[in-house]
Amino acid sequence: MPSAEGASPSKILVKAEAKKEALLPAFVFPELSVVSDFMAGAERYHPTETIAKFLLLTPRRVRQLTAEGVFTRARDSETGEFLRGRYSLFETTHAYIKFLREGKLDDPDGSNYIRSRSRRMHSLAEEATIRVQILKGKVHRSEDVEFFMSNRDTAIRARILAISSRITRMLVGKTDPAEIRTSSTRKRLPF
Repeated sequence: MPSAEGASPSKILVKAEAKKEALLPAFVFPELSVVSDFMAGAERYHPTETIAKFLLLTPRRVRQLTAEGVFTRARDSETGEFLRGRYSLFETTHAYIKFLREGKLDDPDGSNYIRSRSRRMHSLAEEATIRVQILKGKVHRSEDVEFFMSNRDTAIRARILAISSRITRMLVGKTDPAEIRTSSTRKRLPF
């Protein structure tokens, strides 16, 4: 095996490139030499269009997500300033996956519609169940129940208020508290 010391730098570079290309999976986009960049130890920053293509979004949606704070633009390593329209593919992909997992979507597949329809169908089914119970006589209207309860409470109140007038006739002229107690508890009150 020939040593790398005797080979020219261009031959070594060609061999290294061939080795990287052999390691690239088939699903990587040609314009995204991401795996080779990552394996080489240096990550490139990619334009909005490339990020959009990789994430199956439109460039406008990438800019919207950046404005919403989901994506962050790449920073210049020397000045620390944000690079306009340039993104780190790994950071952007991870941020987008987190965004999708949290469910902060603007209803792209109509999930809000489906959820709302499901709630409506559930309430209609509940209403139908109550109507059937009313027809079977198992449920009473609240006004009817309130009417009977107030009549019952009024009758109880009237009987309680009548106790004093009925017991006073039995206790006329008695002054001994023990005698009053025994006569009111032993005798059945007339009500």
